Amino acid sequence: MLVGWDAADWKIIHKLIDDGKMPVTQNLVETGVVGNLRTLLPPLSPMLWTSIATGKRPFKHGIYGFTEPTPDGKTVQPMTIVSRRCKAIWNILNQNELQSTVVGWWPSHPAEPINGHMVSDFYQKAPKKPGEHWSLLPKSIHPKEKYKELNELRVHPLEIRSEHLLPFIPDAAEIDQETDPRLSMVMKMIAECTSIQSAATYLLENEPWDFAAIYFDAIDHFCHGFMKYHPPQQKHVSDKDYKIYHNVVTAGYVYHDMMLGRLLELAGDDTTIILMSDHGFHPDHLRPRLIPA
Repeated sequence: MLVGWDAADWKIIHKLIDDGKMPVTQNLVETGVVGNLRTLLPPLSPMLWTSIATGKRPFKHGIYGFTEPTPDGKTVQPMTIVSRRCKAIWNILNQNELQSTVVGWWPSHPAEPINGHMVSDFYQKAPKKPGEHWSLLPKSIHPKEKYKELNELRVHPLEIRSEHLLPFIPDAAEIDQETDPRLSMVMKMIAECTSIQSAATYLLENEPWDFAAIYFDAIDHFCHGFMKYHPPQQKHVSDKDYKIYHNVVTAGYVYHDMMLGRLLELAGDDTTIILMSDHGFHPDHLRPRLIPA
């Protein structure tokens, strides 16, 4: 089982382990092998996760960034799996009559017709605004017979209740949502990673598999949006923003540890587990004041 946490960084993980807040990851660290991986530059996630899945560098696998030309060549679109020019590990396993479960890998849309199940990286994408229509894109799931039941397992941001949200933002009631969109941003991030977990746990529990690859992008999103508020407080961050949002990144890591625990339960003791990230995200004095969009 290969579990990907985008932008996960040892600097945060080690501290949370020391504080007793990531017991599942702590057990992996204490019973397994840990280390730093050298990333590729520039550290663009679709490029990196394709290198992880294929064992090849971008000039061989063909995925260079976040976008690609549309088929008519007139504009650009989000990166899809169509631009990948070589086999991923699940294709190789497919040729050797082994079954794979792949959920959320970036990029993996349209879902490939593999021996097993694939849920593409477009599956969990929630609407940007509450109340917007949320239809599951065609070709997001293979086999198509799983479309209905997996569609029903997605979590909409408006399904996130106070008991889910308060561990991230204990003072959420103080936020004026008419002028501050950050609360809804957190709700969207929680909903999307929960949708990935929902699809993955369903397939792991109910379908046969020899290999599983499950990818979560939420730590990267939590860090891009809220690392500026992470302790210690930076001089340019107001006391109010720091008070309200300082726990978001920590809660994001803790939630991923909780989700990992369930994945390991379903994997069983006879499964080899690989937990990895594609690049880090400075939480300390190396944090940039501004992060590019």
